[in-house]
Amino acid sequence: MPAECGLPTPDRDVDVQLVPAEFLLADAEVTKAQKTKERLTIALNNPHSVEESFVDYKRIMQGSDYAIVGEDNEGFEAEIYLKKGKELGAIQIRSSRCPDATVVFLNFVRT
Repeated sequence: MPAECGLPTPDRDVDVQLVPAEFLLADAEVTKAQKTKERLTIALNNPHSVEESFVDYKRIMQGSDYAIVGEDNEGFEAEIYLKKGKELGAIQIRSSRCPDATVVFLNFVRT
């Protein structure tokens, strides 16, 4: 993805294995991944627009064990809120300086 998009630089030692495969859209780059006992936090550089990413994530989540419990799409940013058992999640899609590049934040918490 072009540097002029202003996307985050990946952590040098990012653990890509922490990212569940269904959350990696085609050609996405993991920039951060942290896991604790109660939380999983991931950041991705994503070569897809907000709208395209929103539609793709909704389709993927509808075929998964997660229930979509809320959503919001304002065009320049979008969120999908998830629940699976005692786990709550959020997919946050943020635009960049480039129309076809976004930053995606994935946050999952056990309640």
